[in-house]
Amino acid sequence: MKRIIILLLISTLFYACSDAAKIKRKLHFGGGKWEIIEYKRYFWSPVGVNSQNIFLCANCGTIEFKKDGSGALSISDPESSGSFQFTYTNSKDIVTLFIDGEGAVYDLTWNIKKTQMTLSQNIGHAGFVNVIVCKKK
Repeated sequence: MKRIIILLLISTLFYACSDAAKIKRKLHFGGGKWEIIEYKRYFWSPVGVNSQNIFLCANCGTIEFKKDGSGALSISDPESSGSFQFTYTNSKDIVTLFIDGEGAVYDLTWNIKKTQMTLSQNIGHAGFVNVIVCKKK
């Protein structure tokens, strides 16, 4: 019985690790460049009512995931622009970007063909939600 439990634990860990590796390969496949087709930041309300977007842009940048766990983010709109280098880690459904030593955790969802992904971040106590929709370049 003990051996069966140990084998089940090992196979579960192996399966979970392989899912994260598949996602990482998908992120950096084909050069790893993703077009940011929509970026939204808005306030959220504890009563469930979202206010207007604070920041919104369409087709406003790129995000690149490299095989070595590094990457680059570039966002520009008519009012401002910025470029950032980052490192990243991922699991099956979470991507963490580290920019200037600070981590930002994003929930990761895919469209059915995995040609488009959505990164969403709830910045808890600050009351902000970030949503970045990306399409494979």
